[in-house]
Amino acid sequence: MKTSGDNVPASERSLGHLIHLLNQHKDRELNQRTAHLDITAAQFKVIICISKGMVNPVEICRRLSLDGGALTRLLDRLEKKGLLVRVKNAQDRRQVIIQPTPRGDELIAQVPQIVFDTSISMTRNLNDDEISTLKHLIKKIIDSGAE
Repeated sequence: MKTSGDNVPASERSLGHLIHLLNQHKDRELNQRTAHLDITAAQFKVIICISKGMVNPVEICRRLSLDGGALTRLLDRLEKKGLLVRVKNAQDRRQVIIQPTPRGDELIAQVPQIVFDTSISMTRNLNDDEISTLKHLIKKIIDSGAE
């Protein structure tokens, strides 16, 4: 396997691998910032979706790239913690709508600060120009996938 001067295998320097490592880093940061709330990064991502008005489990599955079983387990845990409830959709009883409880609303109120603090922590070694460039490049990559 070909390596660079710093002995890192080329496969570990690929863009996909670096994005994967960045995502893991983000999840570790979120786990640290939400530990006192007794929720995981994965559960927090569901709360973020709910905070953005997503109440349909299918929509949340698509947004988070989860299968239905994984989301069901996350919702079960969040419901057990008293953060949300699932209610039948009045227009289609086969579907459920996810609603935050009052305790869930308290957590939702904290979402912007937690996201901001996580972003600041993750980019603390970058200057403003580098952050701007990083955002621009990430948007370009995302836009190319939407074409």
